[in-house]
Amino acid sequence: MEYLIFQDLTNNEFRIYSVMQNRSKIINHTEFINIKIPKYYMLKNDLYNDLTEESLKEYSKLFEAWRLELLKENIDILKSYNLHFLVTDTYFKFCSIIKDMPTITSVEYNYIKKLNQSSAMYFDDSIKNIPTESYSYDFKNFYNKSMISKKFNVPNSVGKQYKLDEIPEYNDIKMGIYNVEITSNDDDFRKVFIFSSENHYTDITLKVAIAQQKKYKIDIKLNTNCKYNCLIYDTSIAGEKLFKKHFEELTRIKDKYPKNKLVKFLISSLYGHLAQKNILNISSEDYCNYDISFDGTGEYIILNNTMVIKKGEVTDYFTIAKRDKIYKYNIRLAPWLISFCRNKTYSLAQEDLNNVIRIQTDCVVFRKPMLFIKPHFNINVLVPEEKSSGLIKWTNINSYSKQCDKCNEWVKVSKMASHNGQCI
Repeated sequence: MEYLIFQDLTNNEFRIYSVMQNRSKIINHTEFINIKIPKYYMLKNDLYNDLTEESLKEYSKLFEAWRLELLKENIDILKSYNLHFLVTDTYFKFCSIIKDMPTITSVEYNYIKKLNQSSAMYFDDSIKNIPTESYSYDFKNFYNKSMISKKFNVPNSVGKQYKLDEIPEYNDIKMGIYNVEITSNDDDFRKVFIFSSENHYTDITLKVAIAQQKKYKIDIKLNTNCKYNCLIYDTSIAGEKLFKKHFEELTRIKDKYPKNKLVKFLISSLYGHLAQKNILNISSEDYCNYDISFDGTGEYIILNNTMVIKKGEVTDYFTIAKRDKIYKYNIRLAPWLISFCRNKTYSLAQEDLNNVIRIQTDCVVFRKPMLFIKPHFNINVLVPEEKSSGLIKWTNINSYSKQCDKCNEWVKVSKMASHNGQCI
């Protein structure tokens, strides 16, 4: 069966390559979207990551080999129109429970959007631009292992609004989202907690604050000046039941074909694809063609509004979604997974908070080598992270430099490979 591999070029153009016909060409966006045969974008690859015709052809040879390997494992890539569908199509081969979950309502969405869904992060500004010995550790397969943890659950019912008079006792806090104000003047607490500007927190995050309330002198106040102050879920389902089979099967295939980047892509991409919104992007000219109301009663609701100025003319663009179908898949995953993972990372940082340099998602950097003795921080969970370890000059949480072994120049780690190729 015919299929295409493509590169997304500049100026709204695409370079496409037919594997079967061994032929490539550059086409515009309109031509691209009118192509009805399967087409797959070029994944980043250590050898073929530039946007040249030659790299596309070489990559396509690898892709065909990967495709045939997966076919041996009863995963037929060509049955999925593109890589986005391939991720979810593969997942549903192993588990289809999500398909029967109740629709995520607009009421639930309004609670979810008030959460701070950033990953764990912190940076010690005092060492900025000062060469510092750094010892970095991160969790192996962070999101995947979290999703199948025996302690991780997600709601599988429609959330109901309630008005509480007081915050329940720790063990009585039900799965949900709570409108509470959490404050603390303790600098250490600010290292290991992400505040919500709209004072909405999942039950996981609220429990963390309650558990550490005395240690960090945290003030927690329930908002009672509103009609409802929480969204509660009656039932939940274990992440292990939803994801274990999927990850076990793909891990088995990855071990069998360790150079197959498609397998790695399928393993690492599931969370992001399941959390996607079912959005439409329209201009102000198209606005009147949709039933949109500001009170949320229309067929569509506005998720985002952007103003663009081109050649002196102002155009409004809107991101909208159907009120009764905001998400592509009705799994209430992201808020609880992010809260669960943040808690794991911050727990690691609290092993020696005074010596923490940086916290970023699944990685914590200390000023000294660490010996972790708690069972949940064992060698099967944590690994030293080489890229952000050693003598490092930190610029910010995401930018840092190391000295080149050849010329001793300080070079951003993200550009070290290209620098080494040019350094004599």
